[in-house]
Amino acid sequence: MNLKPIYAIACIFFLQNSISAQDKLNIKFGKITPADFDLSKQKYDSGAAAVVIADIGYSTFEGNNKSGFSIIFNHFERAKIINKNGFNIATIEIPLYTDGNAEEKLQSLKAVTYNLENGKITETKLDDKSIFTDRAQKKLIIKKFTFPAVKEGSIIEFSYTQSSDFLFNLQPWEFQSAYPELWSEYEVSIPEYFNYVVLSQGYQPFAIRTSNSVSGHYQVNISNGSERPEIVTLDGIAKDTRYVMKNVPALKEEKFTTTVANHIAKIEFQLSSIHYPNSSYQDIMGNWQKVNEEMITSEKFGADLSRNNGWLSDDLKAITNGAANKIEKARKIYAFLRDNFTCSSHSRLYADNNLKTIF
Repeated sequence: MNLKPIYAIACIFFLQNSISAQDKLNIKFGKITPADFDLSKQKYDSGAAAVVIADIGYSTFEGNNKSGFSIIFNHFERAKIINKNGFNIATIEIPLYTDGNAEEKLQSLKAVTYNLENGKITETKLDDKSIFTDRAQKKLIIKKFTFPAVKEGSIIEFSYTQSSDFLFNLQPWEFQSAYPELWSEYEVSIPEYFNYVVLSQGYQPFAIRTSNSVSGHYQVNISNGSERPEIVTLDGIAKDTRYVMKNVPALKEEKFTTTVANHIAKIEFQLSSIHYPNSSYQDIMGNWQKVNEEMITSEKFGADLSRNNGWLSDDLKAITNGAANKIEKARKIYAFLRDNFTCSSHSRLYADNNLKTIF
């Protein structure tokens, strides 16, 4: 009897199981052992002040009672603080979008600090009173907190759920940060009714990138003006995509780098179109000509550029005073911008004030 084929099949089966085991991270919130504090076998920069052990996110869609869909984003992160220079990782900011009438909701926020003392683990949970709210912009609210009882050697972890009725705000994902990340994973399941353009940035390769079609079952409550809303059930296909990066190095500010945001490994999503069953096609993104026309005439963007900006002439004369040619003028303008303007950590598209006020 020839056992070679059977042996080969067994080897393939074993290899597949081994790969499958490596493709899933066996880590859960609250499940900490003394062995988890030992990262000596992990691959990361030995000079790192903190290490992200796992950063995992998942976005899915569900029908809501507002005649549409909500995006549910779940986020879990665990990190270890190596020394005091890594204490910054213990301060967390969670951005929430609002348009004045509706606001993204933060739910089930949990955060715990673990310390290993004499072989035993002590837990210190975040008090709800230690969560602060900051309105960073007109349409942006920041929930902010700092882990308690943090010291060198601490392991910190948090988890939360974010609910959003803003379909254009499918959560992006950054696989890279100021600290090494051993495992960074994002999974998103998008129903066939929504088409998003996926934008990828950075230089780090995906360790895992898979897509599967899964059955979707959604219930939407449609308000038609009556006291009892109509419940509509939609069955369709959702595209489930999983992205994983492993052993991602920290992204550090380099000389002559304008902003690390242009280089960080991340993915973003732009809502392109919506097409519900038995409904007309909605072109959300449009085309570049349409976008250009809308932006250049927007009171919050381009309209101010075409108005009389005579006030700027006097400032420009003072800024470029003494310049003998256009090159020197350009250098003086560049130096003025460099020395007098600061880019905030929040990206913006529209202005809240006119250009003179901003200047």
